[in-house]
Amino acid sequence: MTASERHTFVVLAHGDSPYLEECLDSLQHQTVRSRILISTSTPTERLHQISAQREIPLLLVSTPSTLANDWNQALAAARTSLVTLAHQDDIYAEDYVKSCLATIDKKDLILFTNAALIDENGNKKMSFANTMKRVLLIPMVICRRLHRPGLKQTVISLGNPINCPSVMYNLEMLSGFQFPEGWQYALDWMAWITLSKVEGSFVYNPQILLKRRIHKESLSAQYEKNQQRQREDTAVFHTLHKQWLADLLAKLYKNGYIYR
Repeated sequence: MTASERHTFVVLAHGDSPYLEECLDSLQHQTVRSRILISTSTPTERLHQISAQREIPLLLVSTPSTLANDWNQALAAARTSLVTLAHQDDIYAEDYVKSCLATIDKKDLILFTNAALIDENGNKKMSFANTMKRVLLIPMVICRRLHRPGLKQTVISLGNPINCPSVMYNLEMLSGFQFPEGWQYALDWMAWITLSKVEGSFVYNPQILLKRRIHKESLSAQYEKNQQRQREDTAVFHTLHKQWLADLLAKLYKNGYIYR
């Protein structure tokens, strides 16, 4: 079975990102080629042009246009057992597919990789959140594959260390899985909490196989500015810990936000 029969990149496009084509370049120049789709609930003339020029199918997501619905329809459209939901502003290392396919096992739920942050110009960027991700993942540097629910839950209990755009989903192990409605920033974190209780493994590849772009027009920046991130971080912590600890963790993370 070829990689394109096993794995699909579905690019989550919103509006006209100036970085979309750089993302697509990184997907089309993988050392091991996969199928590629573009998924959007906000179609534009430019998206249609890019789709036609690059001969990449464009999936128009049906209403209601919520983040969870967009992501769920993107997963369903892939029609391969392995899927990566690529974010339009990010850049994937040329060996992302090769390395992940060599690592993932049929009993794994998700595989995710290490990532670096870059700014609008592609320069490296540091952040408290990214540093915390790496600290929280130290146990998975030692033990790359976690199967027991308690261990999976422990890794994600003090923050969300999983770089969402790096995740390769094994849909053969995720029958009926859906991203939860009602969340914007913490949508992926709540999904990991749900999956931590499901039979199957979380797998970590410590190679930096993704560059995540941080810029002022991104959804993450918007969620920090309008305090949506703070509200959702606090809500998630309250589902995991006693009130005093949840409030302490939420305050700690707030002080480390990039855009405040």
